[in-house]
Amino acid sequence: MLRAVFRVEWKSALRDGSLRALLVVFSLLVLYAAVGGARFTKVESAAAEAAQREESAKLESLRAELQAIAAGAPVKNAADPRSPMQVGRELLPRVAALPAGPLAVVAVGQRDVLPQTVLLTTKPRVLESETSSADGPLRQSNGPFDLSFVFVFLLPLIVIALSYDLLSSERERGTLSLVLSQPVALTRFVLSKALQRAALLLAIVLAFALVAPLLARASFTAPGAPLRLALYAGLVTLYTLFWLSLALFVNTWGRSSAANALSLVGLWLALLVVVPGLASVTVDTVYPSPSRVELINLARAAAKDAESESSAMEGNHGKPVAADSERRALAVQAAFESQVAPVLRGFSEQHARQQSMVNKLRFLSPAIVLSEGLAEVADASVARHRDFSVQVDAYHAELKAFFGQRAQRGAALTLADYDALPQFRYVAPHDDDLASRVLSGLLALAAACAALVALAVARLRRASVAA
Repeated sequence: MLRAVFRVEWKSALRDGSLRALLVVFSLLVLYAAVGGARFTKVESAAAEAAQREESAKLESLRAELQAIAAGAPVKNAADPRSPMQVGRELLPRVAALPAGPLAVVAVGQRDVLPQTVLLTTKPRVLESETSSADGPLRQSNGPFDLSFVFVFLLPLIVIALSYDLLSSERERGTLSLVLSQPVALTRFVLSKALQRAALLLAIVLAFALVAPLLARASFTAPGAPLRLALYAGLVTLYTLFWLSLALFVNTWGRSSAANALSLVGLWLALLVVVPGLASVTVDTVYPSPSRVELINLARAAAKDAESESSAMEGNHGKPVAADSERRALAVQAAFESQVAPVLRGFSEQHARQQSMVNKLRFLSPAIVLSEGLAEVADASVARHRDFSVQVDAYHAELKAFFGQRAQRGAALTLADYDALPQFRYVAPHDDDLASRVLSGLLALAAACAALVALAVARLRRASVAA
């Protein structure tokens, strides 16, 4: 009997014109999202490469000027390649880039709002413009429509459209009584239909989920890609099963197909819009973001004092490096950094508290779990960018030490110094950290699916006893 149920369901699905239309629409959306994600990743990588080429060109230009000065050429106005302070502060911004992950096309995540390529000088980072990163305009011109958006927001609607009448349609057509007159229990019949829908949905969704990154030229063979691919498939699979389990549970209430559809759409709205919105408000209320205006005003006031004092220390252009002026400039910069350091520390600590609370509240909605999980898989999460920022800060400190030590000694830069300039190399965290962060979300989705199926089975059994 169960095989007959499967055969009938498969034939019905193949003949269903609405199913074919939904698949066409879904495939077009997935394809568009994959192309958009690939374009975003490509332009982002191109921006980083352009910044690195510009850095190399400036470095070669400074080396050439240094050689020309050694041969007797005059020094250009306010551009002395021998001065550690001028080179470090103005003449040679250094590039620190966060490389894209092997599945970067899956989710834009934080990459559209947080800089992936940063230009660093020896100035305090708080003085750098918010658009000083090489990909600033890119983040403003690209939207967040990616594969993550399709799976988080649109996939549940596809599942709802294919499962809202899982049981109610049999009752409304009058075939349920005929089926139950055969030697088959209501629970087994409904679960058989649900398993058939699950097999059909997962075959379609996983095919699209895996083919789309491949079409977008994601690297499935890069280091770490197999783990990310497995986590990606697991997240999409369990998210699909969650919505199918929810539809199964709603169908056991014995209402009409229209009422089931309305209930499921209402749940979609609650879980994808209302709950995440309330979670965001809760985080902002409990841990309000520090005032960026306060930081900007403090930085401007301190910078104004620093600049006015530094301007009085400028050496005569074209003459050898003024060691005393550079040492006093270092002291001015250190005083400035000490003024803004407490505010910056407050920002960092408050953001850490906010993220900790977000990690706890994400289990209130499967949409948050999937969104955060896909961002992790795509190496576009808050944790990834926080790790990048820590390494950028360490590199910034290394740059300041490199130029500052030479300025303190009153030493002029040489070609050997240019050869010894610190380089930024991002060191990715171990994949075990990624797996542990995503695994909790996978377990939460699996537990929600199991709970919904258990509740549905209990209601179906009670209905069978009552009948």
